[in-house]
Amino acid sequence: MRNSLLVRRAWQQTRSLSATISQRAEGQLPSPSSPALSSSKLELSLRSPFFSDCISAHRPRYSSFRCQQIRCVVTKALPLRPTVDTTSSRPAIGQYYVRYLFNATHYPVWRILFAASTHKRLDLHVGLLKQDLTFEEYSRFKHIMAKSDIEQAVSVLRDEGYTTREQDDQRKHLPEWLLLALVAFKVRTPHHAAGVLLELAWSHLDSISYKYKPGLLILFTLHLARFNLSQPIQRVVDQFLLIRLTPPSAHFNLLLHAMSTSRVRSPEHARLVLRILQAMESRHIKLWRSTYLILLNDRWITLELTKYLRERMLREGRIPDTDHLEAYIRIFAKHGAIEDPAQYRAEVKKFYLSSNIQRRDDFSAFEFLRGMTPQSAPYTRAVNHKPLGFKPQMTDRQWNATFASLARRERRHIPAKGILSLYYKGTGKRRIRPSILTYTSLLRALFLRALFKRGELRSAKQHWFKLVHSGLMQDTRLLSVGLQVLTHIGHPHKAFAFLEQSSARVDVPLRASYRIRQPINVSVVAMNKFILSLYHIKRPDVVFLLWDHMAGMYGVYPDGRTFSLLLQCIRLSLKMDDNLRGALAQLLWRPREPQTREDVVRSFVNLLGDQKPKPYRPGVWKRPVDKVGCMFRWAVFNMKPSLAGLDPPVRLGKRKVDLEAGPGTGMINVSVTTQNCYDYLLLLGLTGKEEEIPYVFGWMKELEIKPTTDMVAMALVFWAEACGLEPGSPWKKLVKWLSEWQGDEFMPDTRKLVKWREIVVRMKGLE
Repeated sequence: MRNSLLVRRAWQQTRSLSATISQRAEGQLPSPSSPALSSSKLELSLRSPFFSDCISAHRPRYSSFRCQQIRCVVTKALPLRPTVDTTSSRPAIGQYYVRYLFNATHYPVWRILFAASTHKRLDLHVGLLKQDLTFEEYSRFKHIMAKSDIEQAVSVLRDEGYTTREQDDQRKHLPEWLLLALVAFKVRTPHHAAGVLLELAWSHLDSISYKYKPGLLILFTLHLARFNLSQPIQRVVDQFLLIRLTPPSAHFNLLLHAMSTSRVRSPEHARLVLRILQAMESRHIKLWRSTYLILLNDRWITLELTKYLRERMLREGRIPDTDHLEAYIRIFAKHGAIEDPAQYRAEVKKFYLSSNIQRRDDFSAFEFLRGMTPQSAPYTRAVNHKPLGFKPQMTDRQWNATFASLARRERRHIPAKGILSLYYKGTGKRRIRPSILTYTSLLRALFLRALFKRGELRSAKQHWFKLVHSGLMQDTRLLSVGLQVLTHIGHPHKAFAFLEQSSARVDVPLRASYRIRQPINVSVVAMNKFILSLYHIKRPDVVFLLWDHMAGMYGVYPDGRTFSLLLQCIRLSLKMDDNLRGALAQLLWRPREPQTREDVVRSFVNLLGDQKPKPYRPGVWKRPVDKVGCMFRWAVFNMKPSLAGLDPPVRLGKRKVDLEAGPGTGMINVSVTTQNCYDYLLLLGLTGKEEEIPYVFGWMKELEIKPTTDMVAMALVFWAEACGLEPGSPWKKLVKWLSEWQGDEFMPDTRKLVKWREIVVRMKGLE
């Protein structure tokens, strides 16, 4: 009865609004039978302000696949309709989570957001009525919702006196529905997620109602994860586990769904997921069936997480079905270890024998079962020397899977001649048309063999240019392989030109649908492989310039792997600049700071060359060791701010230690890892900054980062060079502190110390 009354009242309000709009439009619109009626919408909009919001500022765009028409229909309820509705700008990702939040909680704010995004007028008025909001209050922020992205909307709100940063204490807060709408539907690029979204969400987290705080954090996590910004998610999880959830099952499962949108494999993500699962287990919260499969099929899933999910499923009394079994088989086979393989084999075989499947040899779980051992084994694989060839009933899917398996590192014993023979046999005799997946796997396989045999790069280069002229749609994986091939053959200038031509630009957030090829969203994995290729050809100068501008140009924020590569490039640059030319470059080189994107592109062209590649140029960064030291300390203090005042376990005499920390460029996504600490300690020892070594170990202990035995041995060798081995020296104190922290069984022995002493001598060039 109550719902019918609400619907009736909402319909009456809609009719009254429609009548008002019709009265306003009568004096502005010409009569349809009038000869003065213009046939052009653009001419009509110039004379009639009624159509000013209804005409797109852009002409209709056409792609090679479909015609995207801009619909502009005048209706009586026009204020509730979108002014311009294009397929490319529909907020589909946010709608999915808003719909689930509304179905789980039935809060009216989620009804308002879902109705506004799907343009359902009646549901919108029902939601406004239940939320005690009038349509006039909702329409006051129509100019904010009309903005194309969150950055433009926040700029207008800041001018109107609303809180948009954590430091804005005296300003007024946004309405809850507007805040959630901006977070759900207006985040377009990684730049938005890493900048404006962070400031806006944290500034309103304390003021928003407890009912909507979990939903805000879920939407927040969604955008951070889909743009691969893993480090800020740690703070989100901390806040999420502290608040009261109603209902808890839906919010926890939606948070895991949001985190699974990350496309980059990351141990940090695995630890966060395990933390959430343990919190759910302690609160007796069930996982959805879809959550199991989403986590198991995620690209960054680890073996530990898979084992945990399997044990939890058995504890909860769930019987694994075929999809679960195949997911377990796939993951355990990838890591080279499996438990109870006979059970999995029997269950999957029984399923396939009982089903009406005609093609029993389709690429499925059986392909993985053949290489499995009956007991858990370490990460070692037996070399398969079976000859390559086609099966009579091999499908296109199996052919692509064959090339994908050849791109694995454990198959590198197969020569490139055999891979090319298989490729030509398929395209010739079988007449299989190569797809983008086929080309990507073929190039990866040839490039892997080129790393061990230089002459194979010629074959990779030939097939790369054949792919470029094939007209196939490219993706992120192909972009990554292309950058590696072009860089390793000695054409880094062509690699940058390909990156600039194919990648999506930050300053153009919406896709250009009129282009034949959609721009590629560059992932941090592709950028890391490009940086590694530049390191192999000894071009750290390009890496430094790329580090400064890859976030602003391509929306790629570096992670821990990128930071380790940067530290290695700095070591390489110090070795290459150890001459008169490098010293003069540090004194005289003053690069001009680029102001626009065109200036940045021009800087890359001047550094790499246009028609022909240019050699290495020293001095791109001024004092790179000090600069990267500020970045490392900022990343550490960002993870745990209290470490800024931590005393070291031991000091090196009265040497003054500079602990200045600077944010650097795009360091928001860097979570300090064991590899980062290893590379930074090595850099400190090679540059004569041994006094900071105890600080690094103290930070690692507080961050629960376990050092390896080789890392401890390397650091102790550098520490011994700085302070000596006399009784009561700082060297003895550091060894004692490390033994108490790690235990004597994890400390390096004399043989390990002698080994690293020889390595350090070679690195310093003292032999």
